[in-house]
Amino acid sequence: MSYDLFFRAGIKGLFVLMPILGVGWVLGLFALNKGTIVFVYAFAIVNGFQVRVETVRDSYALIDELAVFI
Repeated sequence: MSYDLFFRAGIKGLFVLMPILGVGWVLGLFALNKGTIVFVYAFAIVNGFQVRVETVRDSYALIDELAVFI
């Protein structure tokens, strides 16, 4: 593949991922105003979807291992 194809693929990926990942932080900026409680909830929900399921499972497994010592 030529450099041009890699460059185009990178730009295409940038335009796909930036709106997906950036929406949460734009909502976070809007949530700084005290009168916009809707943006606070939207920020929490959108950022909650960014957690991977495997990470949550690993966290629960770690908690189970640590619970043995308590």
